[in-house]
Amino acid sequence: MISNIKYLNLSIFGGLFIILLFLNLLYPAQADDYALYQSALNGNFLSTYFNWNARIGEILFSGYLAKFVFSPIFDIINAFIGVAFFFFGFVLLFGRVIKDKIDVALLAFWFAILGFFGYFGSIFLWGAGSANYLWGVTLIFIFCIPYRLFWDQIYNHTQKSSHNLWVNLAYFGFGFLAFLAGMASEFIGVMIIFVIIISFIYAIYHKISLPLWQIWGFFGFVVGWITLYLSPGSNKRVEITNFMSLGEFFDLSFLDKILTLNQALNHNYSDIFLIFLILFSIFYVLKNGIKFRYYHWIIAILSIGIATVFTKHICAALVFALLLWMMRNLAIKDKFYYVYIALFLLWIFMGFVLFGLIDGVPRRTSVVRDIVLMAIIVLIFKDLYNTYSKKIIIISFSLFICSVALLSYHTYKTNLSQKAIIKEIITQKATGKSDIVIPKNLIYHSTKFIDFGNLQEDSNHWINQVVAKHYNIQSIYIK
Repeated sequence: MISNIKYLNLSIFGGLFIILLFLNLLYPAQADDYALYQSALNGNFLSTYFNWNARIGEILFSGYLAKFVFSPIFDIINAFIGVAFFFFGFVLLFGRVIKDKIDVALLAFWFAILGFFGYFGSIFLWGAGSANYLWGVTLIFIFCIPYRLFWDQIYNHTQKSSHNLWVNLAYFGFGFLAFLAGMASEFIGVMIIFVIIISFIYAIYHKISLPLWQIWGFFGFVVGWITLYLSPGSNKRVEITNFMSLGEFFDLSFLDKILTLNQALNHNYSDIFLIFLILFSIFYVLKNGIKFRYYHWIIAILSIGIATVFTKHICAALVFALLLWMMRNLAIKDKFYYVYIALFLLWIFMGFVLFGLIDGVPRRTSVVRDIVLMAIIVLIFKDLYNTYSKKIIIISFSLFICSVALLSYHTYKTNLSQKAIIKEIITQKATGKSDIVIPKNLIYHSTKFIDFGNLQEDSNHWINQVVAKHYNIQSIYIK
C-alpha cells in the first residue's frame, strides 16, 4: 500500500513537472526579467532590499538566479518549485500526501482553477513574478506544514512527544526557514502571525504543551516579517504608490474609516471569488436538499448577479455576512464546516490588512490571497465526491486537460510574439536604426494569462527602456 502511494506521488510529480517544464521552456523573459538579469550579472545581491523589493524571492532572483533567466536552468528550477507548490499546498490542506484517485482529481481541479483564472503566466512562468509569488508562497507552505501536522495530531489524539533535546536541536534550523518564510510576503505574513498567535492562546487555555520548535519558528517568522516590512526598499515603494498609512487611517473621521474598510473589502472581489460564490451557492442548495423549479433558478441567477455587483462596487461586507450565515447553517449540522468559516474569515482578514492600498492590488497578488478561497472550493469538491464521484472525476480531469491546452496556447502565442519582436529588432538594427519601432500586430497579450509586462507606445516607459538596454539600442516602442 505504501509503495503504491509512493509510486502514485512520484508519477503525479513527474507528470506535473513535465507540463510545467514545457510551459516554462516555451515562455520568454518579460519586463523585470531584463533589468534583474543585469542586476544578477553585476552581483548586486541585496540592492533590491534597499531600493525596491525586500521579499526573499526577489532578493534571490535579482541577486543571483536572474542570470539564468534566459537559460533552461531557470526553467527547470521554476518548474520544480511549481510542482512543489501544488504538493506542499495539498499536504497543508489535508495533512497528508496524495493517496487515491479523488486526491488526484482534487489536485487536477486546483490546477485547472489556477490555469483558467489564476493569471498563470504571471505567477508560474514569468521569472520575476514567480520569484515574488510562487517561490514565496511555496516557502510559506513548507513553514506551515509542521504546525498543520502538530495540530492534526492534537485533534486526533495521536500526538507524539517532541520535547526530546535532539529533536528540538534538529528543529533549530527551522528558525532559519521561518525567517526566510517571514520575508516571503507582507500581507500573507500578517495572516500567518495572527493564526499562530490564536493557536498559542488556544494551547495556553487548554493547557497543551507546545514543543520548542513552535516557539522558535514563530520567533523566526516574526523577525523575518519585520525585516521585510521595515526594509528601505519597501518604504521606497510605499512613497510612490497610492498608499494610506495607519496614522493616516486613524486621522480619518469615523465615517471615512468605515468607507475605507468597505473599499478594502470590495477589492476582495476577483474571478476566483465569483467561482467560489457560484459553487458554494450550488453546494448549499444540494446539502440542504432544496429542490428548484425553473423560476427558482432564474431567481438564483439574478441573486448571484446582484451579489456580484454588491461585492465589487457597493458593500462586500453584506455579501460576506450572508455567506458566513450560510456556512454557519451548515456547521450547525456538521462541525466540519467551521473549517469553511475559519478559512473564509482569514480571507476577509487579508482584505482588511490590505486597506492601505487604495487602488487595490495587482491581479496576480489577488490570486495569492485567493488561495484561501481555492482551499474551500477544493474542500467543497471533495465533499461532493461522496455523492457525485463519477461526475466530479469527469469534471476535474476535463477541466485540467482544457486548462493545460489553454495555457499551452497562450504560452505558444507569447513565444511567437517574442520571436517576432526579436527578429524585428535584428532586422531594423541591420539597417542602421537605433530607434526601433515594433508593429502593434506583433504584440500578443491576454490579461487572463499575464497581467503585466508588454512593450508600450511610450519609448520612455521603464519596460521599453530595460528592453532597449538589453538589446543595445537607443529606444523601442510599439506603433
